[in-house]
Amino acid sequence: MTIIRQLTIATLVLCSACCANASITGVVFEDANANGIKDEGEKGIAGVMVSDQKTVVLSDKEGYYQLPDADNVIIFVTTPADYMVSLDKDTAVPQFYKRIHLKDNGLFKANKAKTNGNDFALIKRDNTSDTFKVCLHSDPQTASEKHIDYYRADVIDEMAGKDYDFMVTLGDISNEALDLFPKIARAQALAGIPNYGVIGNNDCDYDATTREQSSASYQKTYGPDYYSFDRGKAHFVALNTVFFNNDKSGYREGIDEGQLAWLKADLANVPKDKILVLMMHVPFIPFTAGDEFVNKQKLFDLLEDREGPILAWGGHWHLNTSRHITEKDGWKGKADFNMVIVPTVCGSWWSGSYDYRGVPVTDQVDGTPNGYMEWAFDGNKYTCKFKPSALSDDMQARIYTPEMRVSELGTTMVLANFFMAPEDGKVEMALDKEEWVPMEKAENVIDPYIISLYHEPYSNGPGWRMPLPCPHMWKAEIPEKLKGLHQVRVRATMPDGRKCIQARSFKK
Repeated sequence: MTIIRQLTIATLVLCSACCANASITGVVFEDANANGIKDEGEKGIAGVMVSDQKTVVLSDKEGYYQLPDADNVIIFVTTPADYMVSLDKDTAVPQFYKRIHLKDNGLFKANKAKTNGNDFALIKRDNTSDTFKVCLHSDPQTASEKHIDYYRADVIDEMAGKDYDFMVTLGDISNEALDLFPKIARAQALAGIPNYGVIGNNDCDYDATTREQSSASYQKTYGPDYYSFDRGKAHFVALNTVFFNNDKSGYREGIDEGQLAWLKADLANVPKDKILVLMMHVPFIPFTAGDEFVNKQKLFDLLEDREGPILAWGGHWHLNTSRHITEKDGWKGKADFNMVIVPTVCGSWWSGSYDYRGVPVTDQVDGTPNGYMEWAFDGNKYTCKFKPSALSDDMQARIYTPEMRVSELGTTMVLANFFMAPEDGKVEMALDKEEWVPMEKAENVIDPYIISLYHEPYSNGPGWRMPLPCPHMWKAEIPEKLKGLHQVRVRATMPDGRKCIQARSFKK
């Protein structure tokens, strides 16, 4: 550190003791020996975003940054693509943030953190390739330690040996059992990879009187309730889409003005042609007609000048679908914009009959098995794959043929629940060695398996949980006079252009 820099920091320390407008300062540096301390010879990193969830600043040429002073604040660094941070030894949550609590505030006790010297230690990645994989979870919704056991057995243990770069959980990590956060995160840490969180409605404290209080329990384990980081050629942004309404009776869906202001400041430092990945719990597209996502249009307007692909991930629905965002949704930008509602980990809230492990089958209300997703990024391109829990990776659809005696089929109909096919997707069928023909979207059809699965006495779930019409069901006719042994193949074109084929033989 130069003498001038030493004098500057000394002046800032003095000001923080005597001036109301003092600053939070620190340095972003390359931690060559990964000990978390800026040792002699370790250089600062320029141009890195640091934020207090309001102001966004860039570190200077020597890595120093300055934020407005505050008694109680959470600050974080937007980790650059070629760097990583240390992980909490118990939870594997990346330590990209710091809490500053100079006074007890009812949420956190004073931690005696200094308003100066809040340094961020970044560790150079061994693999800085633009090609990497993300494991995406949503809604573990663990209300008890028994649910955590299900989560471990059904999902976490399956991740062993996979080459995921990191995992993200899209909210409803708990089910209003906020004291379970540390135990849930310790279970997630068994995957052995960085463990990022996104806050959901069941992760909030509804006795709170401020947004900060509502997310306090979540923050103690997972850090900021909104933040960003870079990996490869993608800019990842975690959003809090549980709109705080301070009525102690529930929540609204949306994004508040303060968060929008932060996002605008964040994206001002992100090249417009870079892929943008928005991670949220409550999606901005409505579940039913009339649902309102507060400030949806303001969010769209803020993103309007983006040029690279925009990918949005959401959970919350306990059924899955994907939609290409267009003018009908209020989108006026030119960027390719896709929203994916991902299948949930807990399926139908850990209900249904038990398998041989003592874990509920818990398929979602749309007939999709519970599970998680794998997203592979390669530069500005991405592909996705759904991994149904405890089932083969190839299980991507459930096909119903006439011999199955399903009432919806009669003697001439084939139904296909293609789990990850988009709402406006292209799904085709081929009978035996014949040519592919288009299948028709089947509206308001409930997956027959789900009806049987959750029919008493097999259901062990909450009474309000019930099967719902499947948004990714297709149908096609087969000849009435067809006899003998046959095979039907179903092919779906996925959002990334990949063609996925599933087959089922039948006798008629």
